[in-house]
Amino acid sequence: DDADQTLEGIMLFPNPTAGDLNLQIQGFTPGVFSYRVMNNLGQRIQGGEVQSAWSLLSLESVSAGSYRIEVRDKGGKQRIFQVIKRN
Repeated sequence: DDADQTLEGIMLFPNPTAGDLNLQIQGFTPGVFSYRVMNNLGQRIQGGEVQSAWSLLSLESVSAGSYRIEVRDKGGKQRIFQVIKRN
C-alpha cells in the first residue's frame, strides 16, 4: 500500500533536540499531510499542514520535556514520534 510506504518514509530528527526538528517525508504529495505537536497532557500546542517534503518544525518556544508529534495523511493514517526537547 502506497500510504503505508509513505508513512514508513517519514523521518523526524534530531531527537533529542534543542529547538528545531527536521521533518522529511519521502513520497511527499502537497496537501496530503498535517502535523500536531502534543504535550504530556494531550493538549495540541502546535500544528498545521506540511508544506514540503523537507520541513522545519520549531520547538524553540516550548519548555524542556517530552512531546508527541503526530504526522497524519488525509486518509487518517498517522505516524507518531516521541521527541525530547532539551534546554
